[in-house]
Amino acid sequence: MDLFSNLSYLKKKFSYSIKGIEKLVFSALTKKGFFYENPLSIKNMYTALGIIALFFTLLSLLGFGIVKNYFPPFPFIAFGIVTYLSLLIFGQFMPRKTDKGTAMKEYLLGYEKFISRVEKNVIEKLFPPEKIPEIFEITLPYAIAFGEVDRWVSAFEGLFMEYPNWYEGSSFTNDATQILSSATRSSESGRGGFFGGGGGGAW
Repeated sequence: MDLFSNLSYLKKKFSYSIKGIEKLVFSALTKKGFFYENPLSIKNMYTALGIIALFFTLLSLLGFGIVKNYFPPFPFIAFGIVTYLSLLIFGQFMPRKTDKGTAMKEYLLGYEKFISRVEKNVIEKLFPPEKIPEIFEITLPYAIAFGEVDRWVSAFEGLFMEYPNWYEGSSFTNDATQILSSATRSSESGRGGFFGGGGGGAW
């Protein structure tokens, strides 16, 4: 069965495994010294604290049902909701990158900028002709991940005759990009994006 004819099937299945993959990735990044603590553990802790805050708010409202004529419940509802949302937002920025992690983030952002802006004449100046197919193939997965695959492919137009045997043109890259986009949206829901701002966030 051809691998690329199953991309739509993989797109459906991939969302089920992204959480497990994300857990493994952040665990490995923490062990390699990119984070002081596992970002998912920190974010899950703050999410749990937010849920606890909501629970006690609801519990308090049940108690205030007896004395509601004396203490209006609205301030307590507002306090519970604000506390819950504050903990969720705060938890997204709590994971701290080490100096090594910050340097890697800057490197990846620079790599993304290079892929998104590179021109054909620059490639010809930077790399000898025999190395160009190899550079294209090595960088293509990163271009897909960054959502810059069309830009990357167009920069190599006419520079070599054969694409890698696993690359099947725009239909492949479009499907692959959609899979990665779906994975990113799944990862971001309740957790923050892979690229975070400042010293916190995921990446």
